[in-house]
Amino acid sequence: MKKILLLGIVATLFTLGASAQNRKEYSKDKKGPDRQHMSVRQHQRMDHRTHNLTGGERSKMRHNAAGYQRAKHRAYRDGKVTHREQRNLYKMKKHNRHDAYRFMHNDRKRGR
Repeated sequence: MKKILLLGIVATLFTLGASAQNRKEYSKDKKGPDRQHMSVRQHQRMDHRTHNLTGGERSKMRHNAAGYQRAKHRAYRDGKVTHREQRNLYKMKKHNRHDAYRFMHNDRKRGR
């Protein structure tokens, strides 16, 4: 019984050690933050710091993010999010992601 328990613990430790090495956020060969898992607000902050957006584009992103937060607050306010509210939030977030991509890839001169 002790051998089986010991082998189980050793196998678990090896599994945990192997899975911990495969985490993306700890890999050192990547340059910069992982942009795929960022919210629109985080994109906006990073783009503002690196001056990738013009002033009007930053303002539009801020306005969109605030609108999304207001809609999310309204949807969650009563404690139940309906399918219509979920769909509306998804569409707003999709629109914000589309705008962020469009603003970053429009080949305009970037303002400070």
